[in-house]
Amino acid sequence: MTSAADFVPPAPRVAPNFITEIIERDLKSGKYPKIVTRFPPEPNGYAHLGHTFACFLDFQTALQYGGTYHLRLDDTNPAGESVEFAEAIQDDLRWLGWDWGENLFYASDNFERYYAYAVQLIEMGKAYVDSVSGEEMARLRGSATQRGTPSAYRERSVAENLELFARMRAGEFADGAHILRAKIDLSSSNMKLRDPVLYRILRGEHYRQGAAWCIYPMYDFQHPLQDAIEGVTHSMCSLEFVDNRAIYDWLMETLAFEPRPHQYEFGRRSLEYTVVSKRKLRRLVQEGHVSGWDDPRMPTLRAIRRLGVRPEAVNAFASAIGVSRTNRTVDLAVYENAVRDDLNPHAPRVMAVLEPLEVVVSSAGGQALEAKMLSLPYWPHDVIQASLDGLVALPSGQRVEPDKAVREVSLSTQIYIERGDFALTPPKGFKRLILGGAVRLRGAGILRADEVIQDEAGQVTGIRATLLGEESSVKPAGVIHWVDAATALSAEFRLYDRLFSVPNPDGPNPNDILPDFDPEQPGHEDLTQPLSTDFLRFLNPESLKIVQGYVEGSVAADPAGTRYQFERQGYFWPDPEDSRPEALVFNRIITLRDTWTGKTEPATKTRAVKTEQKKAEAPTLSADQSAEVARLRSLGVSEAEAVVLARDPLLGAYFGSTTQQAGQVAAWVVNDLSAAVRAGQVALKVSCLPALAELLASGEISSRIAKDVLTESLESGEAPTEIVQRRGLKVVSDSGELERIIDGVLSTNPDKLAEYRGGRAGLLGFFTGQVMKASGGQAEPKAVAALLKAKLDG
Repeated sequence: MTSAADFVPPAPRVAPNFITEIIERDLKSGKYPKIVTRFPPEPNGYAHLGHTFACFLDFQTALQYGGTYHLRLDDTNPAGESVEFAEAIQDDLRWLGWDWGENLFYASDNFERYYAYAVQLIEMGKAYVDSVSGEEMARLRGSATQRGTPSAYRERSVAENLELFARMRAGEFADGAHILRAKIDLSSSNMKLRDPVLYRILRGEHYRQGAAWCIYPMYDFQHPLQDAIEGVTHSMCSLEFVDNRAIYDWLMETLAFEPRPHQYEFGRRSLEYTVVSKRKLRRLVQEGHVSGWDDPRMPTLRAIRRLGVRPEAVNAFASAIGVSRTNRTVDLAVYENAVRDDLNPHAPRVMAVLEPLEVVVSSAGGQALEAKMLSLPYWPHDVIQASLDGLVALPSGQRVEPDKAVREVSLSTQIYIERGDFALTPPKGFKRLILGGAVRLRGAGILRADEVIQDEAGQVTGIRATLLGEESSVKPAGVIHWVDAATALSAEFRLYDRLFSVPNPDGPNPNDILPDFDPEQPGHEDLTQPLSTDFLRFLNPESLKIVQGYVEGSVAADPAGTRYQFERQGYFWPDPEDSRPEALVFNRIITLRDTWTGKTEPATKTRAVKTEQKKAEAPTLSADQSAEVARLRSLGVSEAEAVVLARDPLLGAYFGSTTQQAGQVAAWVVNDLSAAVRAGQVALKVSCLPALAELLASGEISSRIAKDVLTESLESGEAPTEIVQRRGLKVVSDSGELERIIDGVLSTNPDKLAEYRGGRAGLLGFFTGQVMKASGGQAEPKAVAALLKAKLDG
């Protein structure tokens, strides 16, 4: 394995910022001979996009200044940490291009040293064993305006403290009976210095240390000590730790580390349309809202890899964010554009039809079209012209002259075009194929539509067309892509989009400290606290659309994992888990352009400014509209949805005089049916919705079932409750039925079952997702959680 010093930086440099200024000053003054940084994730979940900025800053800064960087697993919490997560974090960071050589550290390897430092503090009279309850300790700490009060145990003798601390380690006391506190300053204006907790009793099986320990160090105690043990010079962390720095400095000075590390805080970077709280991500997996931790809609690096994003794009995104002293929310478009910019010169162009419409092609004069082969280029002129060496790549990666970067594409009497590229009744400005009109087939000539084939319902099922010569005087309306039916490969296309429909599903203020973060827990998350907001209501129902279509046959000869730009469709690659040569599955990595532009304001604005701007821009309600809002609110409709219904005449007319289950019906009308209602394409009667809402409210169906039924009913016009009854849809809560499903999942995954029982507790999410999938999303999540855990641990 190469060392960090031999490593070629995988991304652009860290732009000059206040931290690089400090580093340059420290190196120039000789304060440190070289810098040492560290990236310290906790192995209680998978690495995600939120980690990429921090690891880029830690690692790349060290590289730029000729220093060393460490990867440290801050694994001092027996709850939730696992070998699976620790190995996955390392694997994902290596995928990003980082190589820490031999500088891999586990905090848990130093439990004995942490204990020795705690003993040293006791001997110095700087720490004591306290025996008050958590509630009493919080009361004694005082408040921002009232100084703290000493505990009755604060003046225990050194000998008594040493004895009690040793007995704590020996396991003589129950969890919570005693804690070890630093003796600092109960009158400090910084609440963190009012005798912070250093150790607590916490029994649990640690994934590396087993049951060897029943006391665990707090984050504020362990973290600075581990920095000092490793020889870290510049310890970079996010802004919520600014008050904790006082404890960091107190420990370094009291224990006289020299040279000692220093902590520097940078502004947190939140990302729109995303959640990165591990508890929220875990809930998405366990409740079946996504297929697993690697579902391409998730923000985990594991999911991003499966989606097909290249590591160069992630590093470019991390570099582009910038470092500052203030928190900032980053527009997701910054990340998406980094992905597009990276793929553009690396993804050869081919053609795929996602919603096929058959076209029978004849030659000019009505003669049968003679099948032929066309040589079509992989790359457009702009990519060729941007090539520094004048060469471009084949899908194999071989670089050749532009005129040799071509593939053979057949053309015969039957082709497929996109259904949306033909209109029997074209809208104004339609630039594609119409009856009697012509378009240019990409690389093949001009196609004129002569005849339309329709079924009994009047739906267009095919077209008869003529391929005109280049000398034709017919002017084509535009250019469309196509595939030859004779050689095209059938494929499934998974069209992924943003998982959430609003910029900030976490709550009103993206710059707040994550509600599930607690630095005084022996780890980074307090898993006992409830989630602060029901973020699931903002899930985007259009985040995944699956269609069946065709891709040109040339891709069959390309290497596995080739990324493509399907012309006019987006960037795609074969799904690494599900795609097979005999059953192709393509993931859409990203669309060709930002389809969300205009849905949110620039990300540089603070949330307060955005809120005030929206208030200023919101149209004033008329007296009638205000009265309608009041009426709807009295029926239980939320304020936001009531305003939409009152202001939108089409939606308001559709909702009409609905009174039963009005809140849920309004939510469906505004959030799920609005586009169809406004387009006049909704066959579903609003009077059918309260009955569906009753089923949802009673627990007979889940929200996922309700969404699926609404989609089907919207297209067919069939009453939702009839679909539920016809398809036998219901929440499966019967323990016998759930046990049958769970037993089936366990029997088909014996290897993973053995791994789980061998200590890979993180596989619980995998099994939950498989059970939800096997039940068609109908299994009741809480019942699944209880039964599955019993089966797995039995």
